[in-house]
Amino acid sequence: MLPEAPSRPVRHKGFTVIELMVAVAIVAVLGMLAAPSVRDLMAKNQFSSVSNEFSGSIMRARNEAVSRNSCVTMCMSSNMQNDKPTCSTADNNWQVGWIVFLNPSCTATDPDGSKPEDLILARKPASADYLLQSQKNEHAFTFNPQGRPTPVTSTQFNLAYKSASDPLTGKFGSNICLDGLGKTRSIKAAENC
Repeated sequence: MLPEAPSRPVRHKGFTVIELMVAVAIVAVLGMLAAPSVRDLMAKNQFSSVSNEFSGSIMRARNEAVSRNSCVTMCMSSNMQNDKPTCSTADNNWQVGWIVFLNPSCTATDPDGSKPEDLILARKPASADYLLQSQKNEHAFTFNPQGRPTPVTSTQFNLAYKSASDPLTGKFGSNICLDGLGKTRSIKAAENC
């Protein structure tokens, strides 16, 4: 019979506590370096989203006016939870929401007399971190059947992060210009229409 081989100590494979702590420290440092970039990316995407949605709503209102050969109104509306949202003049921050509705009389700025099917678009409030303010304190405008807005003067909407002086506003903020022909364009926050 052969003698038994001396038993070797069994070595367990894995990480030591020191190796694990070093790995966690490296991940934490990399995370701290990436955090500002991630915040900027998220803010930039949100600025772009709000700007595109607002400009798209304006274009939709204009296109509906031309295609239906009737007036269409776009106004601020802060009561989206109602069955029949109405226009609001409480503030000049369009981030509270807006509605687009068919307005055959071309005079009313509120859809009270309209039928529910006259409502074309309703945009609910979004993040309170962003401000979309009318520079001339306009709460509504109406597109005539030719696609021209009333009031006819050009209008500027400032898109800012919490305030115009916030650093993110300087980086990613913009102004949305609505001209007398009913067309929109976006420019940098420091520029004017």
